[in-house]
Amino acid sequence: MPEMFPTGVGITKIKGVLKIIGEYEGSISMSALADETNEQIDDLLPLLKACEMLGYTEENGGTVRFKQQPQPPITRSAFLSNAREKLPSMEPFKTVLRLVEENKAMTTAELAEKLSELGMPASYDPAQNEHDIREYLMKWGIRLKLLKYRSKKDEWYIK
Repeated sequence: MPEMFPTGVGITKIKGVLKIIGEYEGSISMSALADETNEQIDDLLPLLKACEMLGYTEENGGTVRFKQQPQPPITRSAFLSNAREKLPSMEPFKTVLRLVEENKAMTTAELAEKLSELGMPASYDPAQNEHDIREYLMKWGIRLKLLKYRSKKDEWYIK
């Protein structure tokens, strides 16, 4: 199964983690980062995975650091541009974009069911899976302008 971009993380929390790492001169222990973010390690791990998959950080021996030193402050537009470039090649987004394009439009329920069939559910509870997929696509697909959404039909499409 391909590596999946964490579906429960949002742009604001990722940017917050990156800002804190920057405040620590680009390197911080995971325990210190958990203290700074007020996150439990279990909740911090998906955020760190997202930072790593977007190419910003790496983790080694319990220390998180920027891949490139020194990492300049990451502007919102630079962050969104980077995510817009990288996310379409990552699962489950890659499959969502392909399915929506092939079918011209799909409902959240259809996407959630198909992703589950392909072994990529956001949650193993069907009702929660549909909710989580909708949230993920709202956070990333809409904000990055890769998808459009018709709320009355709960339907996703590409321009």
